Amino acid sequence: MSKIASTALFELIHSLGQAEKRYFKVFLQNQVKGDVDSYSHLFDEIDKQKIYDESKLKTYPHLAVMKVRLEENILHALRDYHAEKSVAAKLKSDIRSIEICYNKNLFEHAKRLVAKAKKTASHYEEYISLFELLRLELKIINAQSFIQVTREELQNIYRQAEECLGKSINANQYCMFCDTIYLQIRKHGFFRKKEELKKFGRMMQHPLLRSGDKARSIDAKYFYYSSHIGFAQLQGDYHKALKNNNDILKLLEGNPQHIQKDPRKYLSMRQNSTVWLYHFKKYEQALESLQKLKLFTIEQRTNLSEYLFTRTLYYANTATLYSYCRLGEYEQSIAASKAIFHEYEKYKLQPLNIETEWMFYDAMGTAYFGAGKYSESIRWFNKIIQDKEGNLRSDMQCMARIFSLIAHYELGNKELLRYMVKWTYRFLAKRQRLYKFETIILEFIGKKSQHIDTRKKMVAAFSELKKEFQKLLPDIHERRPLDDFEYIEWLDSKIQNRPFAELVREKNNLN
Repeated sequence: MSKIASTALFELIHSLGQAEKRYFKVFLQNQVKGDVDSYSHLFDEIDKQKIYDESKLKTYPHLAVMKVRLEENILHALRDYHAEKSVAAKLKSDIRSIEICYNKNLFEHAKRLVAKAKKTASHYEEYISLFELLRLELKIINAQSFIQVTREELQNIYRQAEECLGKSINANQYCMFCDTIYLQIRKHGFFRKKEELKKFGRMMQHPLLRSGDKARSIDAKYFYYSSHIGFAQLQGDYHKALKNNNDILKLLEGNPQHIQKDPRKYLSMRQNSTVWLYHFKKYEQALESLQKLKLFTIEQRTNLSEYLFTRTLYYANTATLYSYCRLGEYEQSIAASKAIFHEYEKYKLQPLNIETEWMFYDAMGTAYFGAGKYSESIRWFNKIIQDKEGNLRSDMQCMARIFSLIAHYELGNKELLRYMVKWTYRFLAKRQRLYKFETIILEFIGKKSQHIDTRKKMVAAFSELKKEFQKLLPDIHERRPLDDFEYIEWLDSKIQNRPFAELVREKNNLN
């Protein structure tokens, strides 16, 4: 058995907002019998800690038991606090009330509650809850010896129950397709070989994905369109992705109860709208859209879960840094990051997962590279490289290593580069990420760059490398790295002896 103290209670307490903490203290006074002060003091002691240290809590008797009880009470309080904010939670509470009335033989009371809850479940398309309510209705009818129901009415209830299950299964099937695509994107990133795309192309030929007509609910339609967005992203067809994104926004805005039920979906599509602006090189518009998204999220904070608030703010901030970089405004990106760090501290935000964290690191590394601050750039990319999470976003892990190589080249670390190129080559080969771009850049840094000792040789070598990169441009899959960063402008900065950021800004003005 592990002797390391669990930090679960510490993490739970530190996830609470001020309103939740106040509610818990009132809950503790009203609901807990005995030792209220001890639980309250333990809560405060853990809340004060910046890093969890159980040795400072040894004065509390039966600490292990107290921690368990305190966690149970906090979760109980949170269930009550958030009960009215979630449609699903409200329906679960209604179902529990109906069960209590049923067990007390208050059948007419239970039936009134069932009728009211069924309207809510139908309105929000909460089909699992609706199925449970229909089953409870049948239990009440049975308990009343079928006196108050006709055969037709009974059969209709069973048909409704079957329909609920059918719609739930239908939405689940669409969700499976959607998650299969996004599993690929989240774990491995985007394809660089046409062959890898074919199996997903075959999946998209499934009868359910050929047309949205077979989607039997708003949720199913959402997953249908989301599947097509994900596949369009894998294809690099951002116009098709935008069309499906707009179809979802239209669907949700036409059914506002679904935005109320699950604002995550709506915010995700709003996020996606900025992604397409970014890919269409409309960076100024993307920055405006991101600012509006941030303001909306902050204004709606009390109506959003901590998860959704954190997720949206991290996305908006990371995308803002990237947009400044694509405009060639690297110093402005660095300046914006300082305000972002202050914002994270103000709201006590931490990245929700490794991918979110890496994306932010990547944006920071890119900004410092563009500003010519290569040591700082390497420091940020090393946060990705040195992370032990090996089964996630292999594309990001590989490109961080490539970027780090280029930054070390800029610093003139030739001896170190000899070892880094071999190490990077092995890493990419092991993960089957040695595509044309990676092979070309490793060959250049590992061999050709070592012989550059005059300005003339450098211009010739970089001009040759530029031609090799330009050969990749017609291939939508092999060109992905060139779409993600201005490698060609970086080469031109060496060839023309001009500032890199200046060339990026010039390119943006031409576009």
